[in-house]
Amino acid sequence: MATFIDNSADYITRMNQACEAALEACGLQAVSHAKKNITEGVPRRSGSWYTPTGALRNSLSHLVKMTETTVYIGTNMSYAKYNEFGTGIYADDGNGKQGFWVFAPGSGEEGTSVGSAKVYTEGEARRIVAMLKSKGVDAHMTQGMKPIHFLKRAIEEHSKEYFQIMQKYISKA
Repeated sequence: MATFIDNSADYITRMNQACEAALEACGLQAVSHAKKNITEGVPRRSGSWYTPTGALRNSLSHLVKMTETTVYIGTNMSYAKYNEFGTGIYADDGNGKQGFWVFAPGSGEEGTSVGSAKVYTEGEARRIVAMLKSKGVDAHMTQGMKPIHFLKRAIEEHSKEYFQIMQKYISKA
């Protein structure tokens, strides 16, 4: 009579290790794609105060949660949501400020600006900016910023790549 040898515990351990390694690899790759999306997604002006390779880009990270068999990518920067979802007339949810507002770069959280919550007509905003600039303030006006969707695109545009990474790691288990 043949003896039954139960290797299921060893197999489950190897599969969990392969899954964790695959999620880690996917997380690293997704962060890389998100960083590239930020760099390519932010319009640049000559002498612009905003640099897409700054704090937001460098803050991107990932977290593997094996209890959920999941990897998360993201950032702890409070203003990241504005880059992801847009602001003003361009905001994804349609609830952004409707009009122009005035701001002064560099006076807020690193890489951000402080501006008024007040909304103006274009003419009013131009007059306020001119007045502030005459006083030496680096003031600007905007109707908002288009969403970059740097995180969403990092996931959705590369799903086949992540599937291949998972296959590679799991097939070796």
